[in-house]
Amino acid sequence: MRPAPGGGDFVGERSALAGMLRDVRGLEPDVVQVGRVLAALAPLIVADAIAALDDAGRRGLEQSLAALDAARDGALRDFVEAGLEVFATIVSLPTGVLTVMVGALLRTQIAVLDQVAGPIDADRRELVDRDAAAVARPVHAIRARDREAALRAGLDPELMVLFAAAPTPS
Repeated sequence: MRPAPGGGDFVGERSALAGMLRDVRGLEPDVVQVGRVLAALAPLIVADAIAALDDAGRRGLEQSLAALDAARDGALRDFVEAGLEVFATIVSLPTGVLTVMVGALLRTQIAVLDQVAGPIDADRRELVDRDAAAVARPVHAIRARDREAALRAGLDPELMVLFAAAPTPS
């Protein structure tokens, strides 16, 4: 809307940006689509993480993996959240626009996280153990500054299996 000559307002076509902002407000989180976008960003995420890796970053990665390991014996929600924390630690090694973009995508996964419920029982143990190993592989490759291994590990379908299979409360 803009002022019209002689008073009043002139209503023109809505801008693409205004329409997009309006349309995304009520969207339901789509974990599968977020996973696809993150996979597409993986080469940038890995390259930036390796380039920014320093001693503090190594300690942060070690701490996040230790927290993931400790969460293996608790509630499923805590374990899934610890896995997201590992990823957030990788993305936070560098700072910049990529960190902001991925942070926005992680908000979608965190919104879904609120629906995850239940203990890590015998039926879920194998799935949790496979997920923990899948989460650890790209971290170890980044720490070794092995870009190709980190990319292969980051595209491992095991990384999304637990998130997709996590039970939600009725």
